[in-house]
Amino acid sequence: MSVSGHRERFKVVRRPGWCLMRSRLPAGGMAAVPEGTGTRFAFFSAYRFPAGAALQWLRRPGARARGTALTTAPQRRIDARSRPGAAPGAAE
Repeated sequence: MSVSGHRERFKVVRRPGWCLMRSRLPAGGMAAVPEGTGTRFAFFSAYRFPAGAALQWLRRPGARARGTALTTAPQRRIDARSRPGAAPGAAE
């Protein structure tokens, strides 16, 4: 459910290393592959209706902040679990 209360049914395709989610209006996906000692992760989100591409610019102002939030929170959890003496499943 969105912040505004809008609900969508999604069709989801999952394969090793990636996932695609799409509904009538939004679409999104993510993928991950090993890279060196870490993992390369990518995601996308888009509108799927006529003129949706023309409206993508509305999302740009907050795109960097959303991207940072999506990667910062998990990194904090990983860091907390990696500390010496941290309990299994410990989070910040």
